[in-house]
Amino acid sequence: MRAEGFLFSLEALLALLLFALLLLSFPKALFQKTSLEELYVLQKADDLLKVWSVERNFSKEELLSDIAFVFPDNCVELLVDGKSLSSCNPSNSKTISANAWFLGDFLSPFEIRLVVHY
Repeated sequence: MRAEGFLFSLEALLALLLFALLLLSFPKALFQKTSLEELYVLQKADDLLKVWSVERNFSKEELLSDIAFVFPDNCVELLVDGKSLSSCNPSNSKTISANAWFLGDFLSPFEIRLVVHY
């Protein structure tokens, strides 16, 4: 074996070792996997916000009926500009929040936030 090849292999090995140590130094929270149930609930909340952006019907009754249809077995809080339109007593410890900004009359922005307890 030639000396140049040995040095090149040793340098590659040290680079891989340094890369592995760098990965181990990151917090483990970055590598935690989310459950499929969490992704499913988040996707449903995001889809509901997208439907509301297309429908543009922001009456309280319509919003609450859509929530009851999409999340029949979950406790869901609806907040519009920080004001609670619906509240519930969460029995589950897991929570997901999704929000979107909309333009209302006279181009005034407002936020709709869904907090789903599942």
